Amino acid sequence: MGIELDPKRLYYGIGEVAEMLDVQPSTLRYWEQNFSKLSPKKANNGRRQYTAEDVRMLEEIRHLLKVEGVSIEQARHRLGQSDRRDMNRMQAISKLMQLKRRLEELRDKL
Repeated sequence: MGIELDPKRLYYGIGEVAEMLDVQPSTLRYWEQNFSKLSPKKANNGRRQYTAEDVRMLEEIRHLLKVEGVSIEQARHRLGQSDRRDMNRMQAISKLMQLKRRLEELRDKL
C-alpha cells in the first residue's frame, strides 16, 4: 500500500480515486454504503470529492477486501466500525418512534 498523493490537492474525483485503486467507480460507491466512516464530501453538482484521508481509508478497505480476502463485515470490524451502522439505525428508529408518539399526542389534543 502507499498511493502517492499530491499534498497540495484538497480533493480527488471518483474517477481518479477508482483509477488509483484499480477498481470501478461503482465499487467505491458500494464501499461508501457499507463503511460508515467513509463519507466523501459532495460538491454543489453532486459529485463526490475524496480527501487524502478518504483515499487512505479506501486504500485500506481495498487491501482488506481484495488482498486479504476478508468479508465486508470482517473489514468493518477490523476498521473499528463493526456495529456503528446498526447502532445508528437503531438510534434513528428510536427518534422516529418518539416523534411519532409526540405527533399522535398533538393530534389527540386537536
